[in-house]
Amino acid sequence: MKTLLRLGGVLLLIVMSAWVAAPAQAGGPTSVLVSAPAIPKVVAAGYQEARYNDLMSSVGMQAKNHPGWEADKNYGRVIRATWLIHDMSVWRLDLIYPDAEGGPWVATFESYNETMADKPVWHPAGDGVALTKVLGELGLLPGKAGSDGATPDVAVSEDVTTAAAATTSDGTDAFTGWRWALPGALVGAVLAVVAVKFWPRRRWELIDQE
Repeated sequence: MKTLLRLGGVLLLIVMSAWVAAPAQAGGPTSVLVSAPAIPKVVAAGYQEARYNDLMSSVGMQAKNHPGWEADKNYGRVIRATWLIHDMSVWRLDLIYPDAEGGPWVATFESYNETMADKPVWHPAGDGVALTKVLGELGLLPGKAGSDGATPDVAVSEDVTTAAAATTSDGTDAFTGWRWALPGALVGAVLAVVAVKFWPRRRWELIDQE
């Protein structure tokens, strides 16, 4: 009976370590950095948060290009949504223009083989009303409409190069995502070994000898 209890304790430790080690799916998006250069302000959201999903659905992830939009034209203030994998690698960049005529409009850059596309896909927001609401709740649309002077060509180069630095400097994401996967597994393994090695054995050793 005691042997079964000991084995149950070891299994419990392993299950707990697996729970700690799995806050994010391997290979999938884990976070987004949303910034308003004109303020300036940066807000981070993880894939488990409601605002992450609200932003994703309202931006419109299935982007189809709409001809007639010029990359070098200024459409007013821009909100940048930098989507990350494993909280580090940029896989998509959305430049959101909330004040553009008929907007919000979005210029989407996607990464292919770790290389960001040279030209964006211009498309209307999936849900403009919902997107404006989300950005407002994040505190990224204060005051009146204006311009920060950022065009897509300039904004994408600035945002991709600073994304990694912004992620590591934000304390809210420092202990989330894949960073816990390896430590969690190691902790579970160590606890299991320690439990088996140092659990009181004299009593059941005597019983076995009898």
